[in-house]
Amino acid sequence: MKSRTDGNTTDVPTLKEPFTPGGSTRYEAVGGRVQASDGTWVAYALTRPVPRPGNPKSSLLITVNGLSNDGFQWSGLVPTLKKEHAVLAWDYRGHGCSEDPRDVNAVSIESLAEDMQLVLDDVDNR
Repeated sequence: MKSRTDGNTTDVPTLKEPFTPGGSTRYEAVGGRVQASDGTWVAYALTRPVPRPGNPKSSLLITVNGLSNDGFQWSGLVPTLKKEHAVLAWDYRGHGCSEDPRDVNAVSIESLAEDMQLVLDDVDNR
């Protein structure tokens, strides 16, 4: 490949993989929202190594925050955790970037499990 700088033509090596100085792994942050059964939007953030041919998927580490908190509480640990895992942080209904529950009476352990499955299905499709 040739590159033109200041009128001079220079040979530039062709890169076979995405280039990162020092050869370190590149990461991407993927945000998403899924719609729960009652119509409430549930937000999540996924940090993972950039998918490359020949590299297996990283194992998924799911962070679960306490009630009245949100996925932001994990942001300080993500730089360390992402070195060995894809890291998924999600916000319960009414927390963080998720919408308030449209039906407060429908919030239960079962609905939390359903929301988590919706998030996992969406992440798996990315």
